[in-house]
Amino acid sequence: MAQLYFHCSSRDGILVDTDGSYVEDFADAHLQAAQIVQTLIATPSLEDWRDWTLQVTDEDRSEVVLTLPFASLLGKPH
Repeated sequence: MAQLYFHCSSRDGILVDTDGSYVEDFADAHLQAAQIVQTLIATPSLEDWRDWTLQVTDEDRSEVVLTLPFASLLGKPH
């Protein structure tokens, strides 16, 4: 089990995960990352999420272990 941090950022802003979450493995980290992105996208707001990216960092917050662009879960615009 490892503690990882899930930070979201764009050119104009950043959402820093100060608490972190414990995950079992890389698949669990990817699932949690996708859930965070989906939750933010589903929250009513005026934010354009297409340029946002979620980065998962290790316990020391020094190494990025996963990058998930929000656009990968948004689908194509209509």
